[in-house]
Amino acid sequence: MKLHKLLQIAFFIGILGMMTSCQQETPRPIADFIIINDNCGAPCTVRFTNTSSTEGDAKYLWRFGEGSPLDTAFGNVQHRYLNPGTYQVSLIAESAGGVSEKTAFVTIGCNATPGLLSLTLQDYPRFKPSGEPWDRLSCCPDIEMRIIDVDRNVTVITGNAVTNVNMPPVFWSSNSPVSFLGATRIKIQFWDIDNPEPAELMGETNVISLHGENICRVQNISLTGSNFVKVALQLQWN
Repeated sequence: MKLHKLLQIAFFIGILGMMTSCQQETPRPIADFIIINDNCGAPCTVRFTNTSSTEGDAKYLWRFGEGSPLDTAFGNVQHRYLNPGTYQVSLIAESAGGVSEKTAFVTIGCNATPGLLSLTLQDYPRFKPSGEPWDRLSCCPDIEMRIIDVDRNVTVITGNAVTNVNMPPVFWSSNSPVSFLGATRIKIQFWDIDNPEPAELMGETNVISLHGENICRVQNISLTGSNFVKVALQLQWN
């Protein structure tokens, strides 16, 4: 009789151990996702694909940053970002095996809509480094404005020359929207183009970022470069 009871106890202990073992063998979820179209220009919609690895019933919780509402969808989700910036996105996966979280960052750039450009040359050095004036053929230089794509080292905009510039300010402006052809950083150069002499670089501004948050969020921006010349630049985005 005692042996029989001992066998029963051993049997139940074995069953309990097997149940505990089964519970412990439930795999922990692995939260993961893919970002479809990062680096779009605000406002834009970014899509996310849930690629989490889970078994059994699972719950999902998305956070998109910028204080946005949460999303509990499993499959493909999307979120519309209104302003440029870098946002932390997280996905939490929860199942019987535990909880897992995946975090990534989404970068939202500027709206690619071309804008109106107005530029004022406020001052420039009157003499070359050699001490000679910029124009030896007439009283004053003919000055051409050029906008340079810094990353690709190409000219994206060339302004019409202003002749016989004696005293600044000198103005350039666009009557229609101007496209910078995908440039993210520019600098503005001024050239003396008095013929028959070859064009000579008179000076240039510091590098200006076109993907800064201020340019995207505010319609009118004034930037000043001070490398060799003094310039006021205004970009008005539609």
